[in-house]
Amino acid sequence: MVAIKGHFDGKVIVPDEPLQFTANQRLILHIEPVQEREADFREWLGLALRAPANPNPQFKTDDDLWR
Repeated sequence: MVAIKGHFDGKVIVPDEPLQFTANQRLILHIEPVQEREADFREWLGLALRAPANPNPQFKTDDDLWR
């Protein structure tokens, strides 16, 4: 079995990556909607659970880091 990410363009399902199937290949599709959410940049870096959001006590909020 192969898992493929894709999206629905309003008319058809479009794969997000090239597929290696032959033309007219019969397939069975199992479709599961994906919940869209905004990811925190710390999750992308894998730090969300290992480090506090604001490790430096001199800054009261994360926004203070950028001022």
